[in-house]
Amino acid sequence: MNRIVHIIVSAFIIASCNFLEPLEQGTIGSDNIKDSPSYVRGFVETGYKLLPTTYVSNEYAYLDAAADNLVMTSRSSAMSNIWAGTLSPMTDPFEVTWDRAYRAINYANMFLQDDFGKSMRFVVKDATNKALAARLQGEAFAIRAWYQYMLLRMFSGKSANGELLGFPIRTEPTNFRAIQPLELRRDSFDDCVARILADCDSALYYLPKAYRDSEMTDPNVDGSIGFHRFDKISMLAIKALTCLQWASPAFNEMGDDSRWEKAAAYSYAAMQLKLEVDTPLGFDPLKAFDWGDANSPEIIFSSVAVKSSAEETAFYPAGFCDGEAIAGPSQELVDAFPMANGYPITHPASGYNPSKPFEGRDPRFYANIYYHLSSIGGAYELDTSVGGREEPGLQGNSLTGYYIRKFTNPEYNKNNTPVILGNKSLMHIRWTHICLAFAESANRALGSANDSSFGISAKEALSYVRHRALPGGIDGMCALSDPYLDECALNTDKFDQLVRNERRIETCFEGLRFFDLQRWSAGDSGDSNCLNVDLNKMTVTGTPGAWEYKTAIVAEHRYASRWLPIPYNEVGTAFNIKQNVGWDAWK
Repeated sequence: MNRIVHIIVSAFIIASCNFLEPLEQGTIGSDNIKDSPSYVRGFVETGYKLLPTTYVSNEYAYLDAAADNLVMTSRSSAMSNIWAGTLSPMTDPFEVTWDRAYRAINYANMFLQDDFGKSMRFVVKDATNKALAARLQGEAFAIRAWYQYMLLRMFSGKSANGELLGFPIRTEPTNFRAIQPLELRRDSFDDCVARILADCDSALYYLPKAYRDSEMTDPNVDGSIGFHRFDKISMLAIKALTCLQWASPAFNEMGDDSRWEKAAAYSYAAMQLKLEVDTPLGFDPLKAFDWGDANSPEIIFSSVAVKSSAEETAFYPAGFCDGEAIAGPSQELVDAFPMANGYPITHPASGYNPSKPFEGRDPRFYANIYYHLSSIGGAYELDTSVGGREEPGLQGNSLTGYYIRKFTNPEYNKNNTPVILGNKSLMHIRWTHICLAFAESANRALGSANDSSFGISAKEALSYVRHRALPGGIDGMCALSDPYLDECALNTDKFDQLVRNERRIETCFEGLRFFDLQRWSAGDSGDSNCLNVDLNKMTVTGTPGAWEYKTAIVAEHRYASRWLPIPYNEVGTAFNIKQNVGWDAWK
């Protein structure tokens, strides 16, 4: 039985036992389902429940190790196997993404079929019921659009004959008895883009500007739950991100500039609406953004908040709170952070001192990376020198001499009483993502970073990112001026490279770097220059006050393909689902 077909059908069968309370007597079927509106509403609610809630996974933080931001400590991990080209079909880390997406899509399809959910009576009062049913209708379209975007981002690629393919589009509840394995196939990349944009447009018709703006939300009752549901802002953002991928060289082989224009227009529309709706509620694009605030105004769409120490346990060294040091940031990522004056460390005006590599850096470096002699939680000083507790490669330490600070709670210490857990949320889309999308697409669409034809210029959008303050009252980089941004804005290609670097440091460990490198590559062998790279560690020798810093190769990358594989069970049983090139053994 083909897994995609099985998952799609099983979603309806197991809904009551996994997520919804069954009726008191008997079972729910086509004859009596209208008598259980909470069950039908659950088709939408389950789309939210299926969202991942932590960055500690192969789909998010660790996916940076399939690119050039992280090095996994274990050489037998799935991400290590990906960059070595030895990933086994039996240990596919992305099969869960595929299965989750189609399960959520099928729930949405059941709600949407023939306006089934929209016609339900959820509450007694007519006006309230009409508003609620319409909002749920919009959310069902939004859920389908979101999970399709996830499939597009992760599984798009070329088949052996050069076709640019997306995912199998499903817009109706699927009965496995009505579909044959030979009938199921991947749709073209362009068709998948069109499907996502159409679903976003349908959602836009029904949804409020912002969920907190909905008449169905009582802030006295619902609190900040609106940060975790779809609205018009998030729909415009999904359209922008979809078009950004569509416009990029790997997926835009004919160089169609209108795709960049669409990405820029949707990005600006999302930014404009975010400022219009959320500014009165406290959103300030230059105010400090805190990863520990699960209801941060920067959020455009996120999963629900959870109290957890997953990030601290996974990222910290064994010497502090029994951390597992599962992955360490690469020297290449560290070098990507500029100096506090905005210049890259290789620029003559940067003031970078190789003998004091961690002094005077962009404040974002200190907010994202732990390094030699930095303090974790104000209670533990890292010693990554040769012979030190955190010497790279020793049991319980990272291989690179660096540790992830991003997402972690500075007040966490498992030895304290009480243990303070962070209130965390996986922020799928945030303000910064859309600023970066606009900066990239507007610069490419207009051929100038200073052209404000879309409403603002690409340079202005990027300045939002570079000038934002940081938690703890720390000013953002270049608070008074930004001469390097001015310099780059004079040249389209140079500005594009700046945007790419800003994306790297702003979104590190969020699971986006691999897809950025993928979409920026061009041609059948375009991945050779951007994915197949050697990664370095920092070696620290000497004594306190006289430390010496040198880099050395810690990981050598050799990729089988710049595309990720379609799950083996799909191509093995649905014979017309073509595998992405580079994964011949997975057929």
